[in-house]
Amino acid sequence: MSDIERLAALAIDCGLSIHRDLGPGLLESVYETLLAAQLARSGVRVEPNLPLGLLMNFGGETFREGVRRVMNDRPPLGRSR
Repeated sequence: MSDIERLAALAIDCGLSIHRDLGPGLLESVYETLLAAQLARSGVRVEPNLPLGLLMNFGGETFREGVRRVMNDRPPLGRSR
């Protein structure tokens, strides 16, 4: 398993833990702050624009339905006409 996959798995585990503890319905900034803090405690430095992004929607009944992987290293799409 690559380093980026290990980081993705850790981020998902942390997100799941937060969702189980708090449930849905809080402001995005609350989840973002808690997730960043939990990742920092695990030794992960959180920064934008890495090759793999994880979109986590904490508003659903289950955490699994709200997790999406986003690859950031893809070339930009052409402009719409």
